[in-house]
Amino acid sequence: MRDLTEAEESLSSGKSRPRGKLRVSTPHGFVRMIFFPQLPRFLARYPDLELEVVMSDKAVNLVEEGIDCAVRGAHIADDSMLVARHITNVRWLTCASPEYLRKHGTPKRIDDLAGHNCIRFMSPSTGRVNDWHFEKDGKRATFTPRGNLSVNGFEAAGAAAAFGIGVAQVPEPLVSPAVREKRLKPVLLDHIAPAPSLQVVYPSNRYLSAKVRAFADFVAEIFPKDILK
Repeated sequence: MRDLTEAEESLSSGKSRPRGKLRVSTPHGFVRMIFFPQLPRFLARYPDLELEVVMSDKAVNLVEEGIDCAVRGAHIADDSMLVARHITNVRWLTCASPEYLRKHGTPKRIDDLAGHNCIRFMSPSTGRVNDWHFEKDGKRATFTPRGNLSVNGFEAAGAAAAFGIGVAQVPEPLVSPAVREKRLKPVLLDHIAPAPSLQVVYPSNRYLSAKVRAFADFVAEIFPKDILK
């Protein structure tokens, strides 16, 4: 019934503004670093919208959890029951604090990372440590990080690197503020590899409502531009 009501409203020129409750799922880092700073503008733009944000770094089941749409930085399976809107491409950024690099040197090659304290990311879904990804001249390479700190969030990995603990590899948008503020310095810039693109997804059996469309448009609008140019 809710889907039918939203469809009728979107077809009515007098009721096309997003309204009602919008329940979205987002990763923790995206919310704090990117979305929340822009949230007042989003809510002011759509005063009839009630936003409910469910933060999770796991791929929740949207239908079972009653979620309208989700921000995801992961590949969607071909047989998935989700429709995905591509927002932007994302890259892996390997970085460390300037202080750490002064003390321990700047890695020039992937093999140099073996001599550094690498902050490891553990997948919240599998509990396994993720390999790091690199690409140069169309050739891809992986590196298994070793160090004395493991975390289960990319935002935490970036924060640990900014405090001088070691080298981290995280999706570029989550460390863009720290890079701009010179609290983090990217390394191995000629080996940057693409990360899973940012997407807004919603169940394929749901009508694309005005409020979901408005949210996706806003995510595309506020996403950080290339910080390395």
